[in-house]
Amino acid sequence: MKKAITLICFLFTIITNSQVPSTDPLFPNSIVSTDIDFIKTSDPDAFTNLEYTGRENKEMPGSQSGNLFDTNTFIFEATFSNGKKVGVWCHSSFNNRSAAEEYANKVSPRLGKLPEFMRDVLSHVVIHNGDGGAFAESQGNFFVLYSDNMDTRISNNDLEETVFHESVHASLDAFHLNTPGWNQAQIDDGNFITDYAESRSSKEDLAETTLFAYIMAKYPGRLSSNIEDWVNTYIPNRIAYINDQVFPETLLGITDFFSSRSSTTLKVYPNPADNNITVLIKNTAQKDTQVHIYDISGKLAQTTGVTNGENTIAIKNLSKGAYFITKTGGGIATFIKE
Repeated sequence: MKKAITLICFLFTIITNSQVPSTDPLFPNSIVSTDIDFIKTSDPDAFTNLEYTGRENKEMPGSQSGNLFDTNTFIFEATFSNGKKVGVWCHSSFNNRSAAEEYANKVSPRLGKLPEFMRDVLSHVVIHNGDGGAFAESQGNFFVLYSDNMDTRISNNDLEETVFHESVHASLDAFHLNTPGWNQAQIDDGNFITDYAESRSSKEDLAETTLFAYIMAKYPGRLSSNIEDWVNTYIPNRIAYINDQVFPETLLGITDFFSSRSSTTLKVYPNPADNNITVLIKNTAQKDTQVHIYDISGKLAQTTGVTNGENTIAIKNLSKGAYFITKTGGGIATFIKE
């Protein structure tokens, strides 16, 4: 029964194209192996300041060491224009605050270029001293970087893309990676944007594809017409899923968001939230409309009646974590309880 509820709650209506032609990936390897500067250093960012808060013992997973915990980690807090703070934890092997702060300052403006709702989900960033590959943890909402690799990617104009890619894992995987809507879009398309996405389709396809969808929506014309044509021809269903389920609140104003969609749309804010959320319902024709809140496993956590307009819902009894919220008649949103 629980499995059935999970599937029902997370089903989305996706317009699919059964006639998508088959082709090889557009790019070898991954998005950071291309010559495309997707996100430019000159793009505006929301980073405002970096504060050093001292040294603490922290869990610092890495790919080059078997030691999970670090003693006297250098702790910083990056603050952004909406007041959100993201921790930047630099390994004690940097030896001094100045060396650690150099790399905290390198990642912070790149975090500022993320879509706001993605950055708001992030808990912290782990930075190790040395060379190693970047990776992310979706349950803990953080990702891991290595200083030498950061410098290499800065020299190749790729650190912004790396931060975006790992932030997708940290902030979006838990909400979208295994949903029926995303999985069906993969099946309907059959093609993959990069070799990396194809070879690790269950883990990396969302992170690889989302960057293309984001840039095409946020910065039209930045990608070549050949690339945009390929994306629209060969992976239209995943692009439609991302545009409809991931980015609309961020890329469009709220008026445009509702006017471009049916009465099944809902919006939830603030995100992350503490004791209350506001659920905004627009033009519902349903009587006795309810919203249902589910935890990430699909377990029903709360049901509340709502009406057109703004509805304040108390969530103080919910545990910390990620939640889906659905509405009678259709519509879905996500939020984080702090």
